[in-house]
This record gives sequence, structure tokens and C-alpha cells, in this order.
Amino acid sequence: MSIVLKDLNSLRLSRDAIIRWLEDTRFQDVMIGLYCRVVVRDATSKKYYRIALVKGIRILNPKEKQAMLQLEHGGITKEYGLDYISNGNFTDQEFEQFLQSVIDSGNTLVTKSEVTSRIASMREFITTVTNEQNGQQQQEQHQQSSDYHQQRRRDSSERNRHERRPHQDQYAQRDVHPRDRAPRDDGEVRDLRHRLQTTNSRLSQKERQLSEMHEDITRYERDLSKKNAELRTLETSLTSERDSKKLLTVKIKEMDLVIQQQTELIQLMQTQLQKERDLQLTISKKRTALANRLRPVESHNV
Repeated sequence: MSIVLKDLNSLRLSRDAIIRWLEDTRFQDVMIGLYCRVVVRDATSKKYYRIALVKGIRILNPKEKQAMLQLEHGGITKEYGLDYISNGNFTDQEFEQFLQSVIDSGNTLVTKSEVTSRIASMREFITTVTNEQNGQQQQEQHQQSSDYHQQRRRDSSERNRHERRPHQDQYAQRDVHPRDRAPRDDGEVRDLRHRLQTTNSRLSQKERQLSEMHEDITRYERDLSKKNAELRTLETSLTSERDSKKLLTVKIKEMDLVIQQQTELIQLMQTQLQKERDLQLTISKKRTALANRLRPVESHNV
């Protein structure tokens, strides 16, 4: 099965991606076999774009993001600076010209299985680097948190050395257990009960909001599944109906955009859901604390 424009765009290497991963030595192996949208000029100095195969890279200055790419197009391999590499997608016209140049030069067109293999290599590289960066960030955050708590303990210890604790002096002078102190007045008890009721009301409201968010996420996931099924159907039609290729390609791009937007929305809602869960846990802890404070008062009044 021959490849289509979408397959080649999935192997497209943009200028921003090259700059982002240039300092990682593993990226030099991953990028070989991918494709770039390179700007070239004809005999009249007119500028146009071509699809070129990445054959290698020569790094000049990784800190300054300077490198030369070895690119092949039209059976000729030349070096291009990063300024000649585009961030845009391949177009239908460029794809048709690329197919013709492959035929004219006698080269072999990349296959579907090779596309899948190279995409897997790219994803593995990106996942590995991302996990390493996340691990480093977590380690730095843990160190910052540890330093903060150590400083808090030192500050607390220093204050305890120079300040007296009134509540300790009070019970040292009077051998009175906190349970034997005078009960709170009715106004304080009513205030505690009101705060407990308010906390319970907020917790119930958050639970309802969480339930609604669960339903929204389920609905969006169901819609996303339908869109994926429609996308697979359109891709099948694209291979069998060449005359309607352009129209279907536009439709697939639109559906890809819709799927991407819905996926981002789901991720955003999941993040919000996690925040609501954290808030629910905090409210629950406050409710428990208020109940614990109220229990000795009620038992004393009884």
C-alpha cells in the first residue's frame, strides 16, 4: 500500500523540533530517515519549497543552535542551514512533486511499515527525554521542599529557645487538664456547628460537581471514539477513491483538529477534576477537624 500525504507529514521534522533536541546526541540517530520542508531557489532566484530526506547532520555550535543538515531531494544531496528549514506542513503540490522526483531519481519510496517504525522511534525518543526531564524536575522540587522544611524546623527551634510558651506555663502552674477547663459558651458552640454545616454543604456541592464532570468526560470520550471510527473510515475511502483524495484529505485534517481539541479538553477537565478531588479532600479534613472540636463540647454539656 502506497503512502499518502498524511503519512509523510507524520515524518516531517520542523526547524523548531531540530533546535529543541539539537543538544541531545541521541536525536542525531532518530532524525536520519525523516523528512524536512526545505526552501530552495531556481535559476531565476525564485523561492519554492521541496520535500527532502534527512541523510545526516553536522553540528557547528550546539549552544548557539547552529548546525548543517544533509538533505537529499531530486537525487542530489546538499547541506542546508537551519534557516532553510520550514515549520510548515507539506502541501499536496509538494507531495506530488516529491513522488515524481523519487520516480525520476530511481529511489525507493518509503513504505507504510517504515513510516510506522520511524514514528515509533520518534515517540520512544520523546518519551525517554520527557521522562528524564520530569524526573529531574521532581528531584529539584523534592530538594526545594526538603530545604524549606529544614529551614522551618530550624526557625521553630530557634523561636522555642527564646520564647516562652504561655499554654505550657499555664498548665505548669495549675495542674489542670485541658478537659477540665470551663466549657465554651453557647455562642461558640453555635459558631462551630454553623461552620460544620457550611463545610458539609460545600462538600456536597463539590461532590455534585465531580459527578457532572465525570459525565462530561464520559461523553467527550464517547464522541472521540466516534470521531476516530469516522477517521478510519475516511482513510480507507482515501486509498480506494483517488479522484476524491483532496476533498477527503481536507476533511481528515479538520477531523484531526477536532479530535485534538477534544483530547485537550478532556485533559483539561481531568486536571480540573483532580483539583476538585484535592479540594474535596481538604474540605473533608476540615469537616473532621470541626467535628472533633465539637465532640468534647457536646459531651461536656451533656
